[in-house]
Amino acid sequence: MKILPLALGLVLVLAACGESQQRLNERPTWIHRRDTVPFGEALPAPSAATIAQSDRVDALEKLFIDGRDGECRKQLARFFAEGGDHPRAHDLNGRLLILEGKYAEAADAFGRAVAGSPRWLQPRLAQAECFLELKRPQAAASVYAELDRLMPDAPWGPWGMGLIAAQGKDSDRSIALLDEALRRDPEHVPSLLARAGMAERAGDTVREEALLLHASGLDPDNAQTWLRLAALTEADNRLVDAETHLARAFALTRDPRLRERLAQLCDRRGDSAAAARWRTPSHP
Repeated sequence: MKILPLALGLVLVLAACGESQQRLNERPTWIHRRDTVPFGEALPAPSAATIAQSDRVDALEKLFIDGRDGECRKQLARFFAEGGDHPRAHDLNGRLLILEGKYAEAADAFGRAVAGSPRWLQPRLAQAECFLELKRPQAAASVYAELDRLMPDAPWGPWGMGLIAAQGKDSDRSIALLDEALRRDPEHVPSLLARAGMAERAGDTVREEALLLHASGLDPDNAQTWLRLAALTEADNRLVDAETHLARAFALTRDPRLRERLAQLCDRRGDSAAAARWRTPSHP
């Protein structure tokens, strides 16, 4: 999930004129410093307390990443009890609450993270997902609309609103919104997958496969994408392609049920040796 950076281009034209190079377009003064305002010559430095809080949150996030959820919950509760208030701590609390299925409490935690860091994308997306889990599509739509206001060139707003429209069976609106998301960012994988889902709903397997192939090239570690591609190509009797896609899914999931499916594909195309290899548990 990325936030598009703002870039300011400055064009300097240099030309060789006679004896020496001459600057034709002098660089303008972009920043006018004033000594009469605070921080005129130096940026404010974070306080020692702020740095200490950030260090504690770093340690809490490491516990979460390492799978030590219980210890993370205990130390996070102590952090808040001691007056800690950091956007990343609230975001972490929301993720822990989701693991417990406490979506209402998680949505509140993500809301506190947003309040502390209004332009941070992650907690807004997570809060919208909580609202969807709670069957509150209007609340989720408000989150996505605010994202679209904050980042009008990013795909997240129309993507989210397109998902909500799809859930409401408004296919035309969903497709229009997802197409807008992909116009803004043709490599936005969530929008590619959602648009592929709408193509599947419409029975447009050609478009669906093209979208899924594009998504798989950008995110090759999504097993569900490979499974759907395998189903599409098997239905079209392209058994070699189906085997290739299914093997990618197996490599990611190591699901033993896929071994038999792969063996059956090999049987159908008359390759009994390959089928036997897939039925051998030691086969990679």
